[in-house]
Amino acid sequence: MLPSEVYFRKYPDYYYTKTFTSPDGATIEFVMVDTMIICGTVEKEGEQPNHLMIRKAEEEEWAWIEEKLANSTADYLVVGGHYPVYSAGFHGPTERLVERMKPLLYQYNVSAYFSGHDHTLQHLHEVTEDGEMDYMVTGSATNSLNIRWHKDDVPPGSLKFWNADTVDGGFAAVSVNKELLTFTFISGEGLELYQTTVKPRSL
Repeated sequence: MLPSEVYFRKYPDYYYTKTFTSPDGATIEFVMVDTMIICGTVEKEGEQPNHLMIRKAEEEEWAWIEEKLANSTADYLVVGGHYPVYSAGFHGPTERLVERMKPLLYQYNVSAYFSGHDHTLQHLHEVTEDGEMDYMVTGSATNSLNIRWHKDDVPPGSLKFWNADTVDGGFAAVSVNKELLTFTFISGEGLELYQTTVKPRSL
């Protein structure tokens, strides 16, 4: 029998939003997406997802994503999904997300995109004519895979942090206030590995 202090949580839906408010009144909205519906599944390790889902379901989710991004008034707006937009690791960038998600991130002034899939800790910072974007890969909760097969497939100079050496994995912590979003990578041993900040959105 499990201890009474252990709680089980379930995802409220395939895709959903959560908004939190900091003590000083800053708001952060997470738009959590189901990347398997919009990209498909990976049949062989290292390959791109194949689009095996129902096209109607895919387009319904894309419409939902755009509506949520367009209507957000949060100080910080984060999109999160399993597959990364960009990754220098084993799986690399997700072509469909580069094609369809990336333009939405810029169009609606998203603060950052969080993902997993590759078993590493990565921060990529992209600078384009449309602005700047931060991509955080946090996929080494239980193990790490130190393979940079796709280091040349991400925007030049964008990979700001890489870690796949943590014995007990790693995770990320996010805090916000009216001044900054602070993103920290922490090892499974509790050591701070890397920290970066993102400014509030200008609406």
